[in-house]
Amino acid sequence: MKGVHVRVYEATMGDMEHNEEDKCYCATPTTCMKKGLFDLSKCMGVPIIVTLPHFLETDPYYLERISGLEPIHDEHILKIILEPMTSTPLIAKKRAQLNLMVAAVPRITIMQNITEALHPIFWMEEGIVLEGPLLKKVQSIFIALKVLKVLNCVGLLASLVAIAYGAYGYYKNRKSIRVTPSHEPSNGGNEEVTRSTNVLIATLNGMEQKGHDNPALSGHEFSRYNI
Repeated sequence: MKGVHVRVYEATMGDMEHNEEDKCYCATPTTCMKKGLFDLSKCMGVPIIVTLPHFLETDPYYLERISGLEPIHDEHILKIILEPMTSTPLIAKKRAQLNLMVAAVPRITIMQNITEALHPIFWMEEGIVLEGPLLKKVQSIFIALKVLKVLNCVGLLASLVAIAYGAYGYYKNRKSIRVTPSHEPSNGGNEEVTRSTNVLIATLNGMEQKGHDNPALSGHEFSRYNI
């Protein structure tokens, strides 16, 4: 209702005749009024009986004896509509009908043949309907709650996506193996070393033939070159 979740509470005048919790309102333990009637004679000092308008939720006995009445639940029930979180009343309707019991009076000629009935005098309604700035304040609370709910859902979804992406990357890297390639010397390098060794040997041989000694090279040095 009006963009707000509400709870509807309704009330009647009770049932003294059948409901044990209402029997305390009976005039005497043996004289209880029928369903939907409440006796105000002791409170007001006059024989007034209160019912809901048009005898709504009242024993059919009284409605059948009065013509022109049409009880409508939504228009005649006692009602209050509350927003449960803040307990703000959005709509409240208090309705009551005052009645006078009419019965035959043998001593009065014109009233000797009157049928006993509960005669309605008038009914009244008192209530409030929350509108304007006050209603907007209540509505703004629920708009803010809806926004927070959406943000929570978006945050949860983003977290799940991040977790899924991280798990995917982890398992993907876990299955891959990184191999470092080994470098082997080429044949050209071996040939170059062999050529350099041969040149050195030839040089030494030439020096020996000319009668020169090479003190820088010992037997161990020759061993290094596999001579």
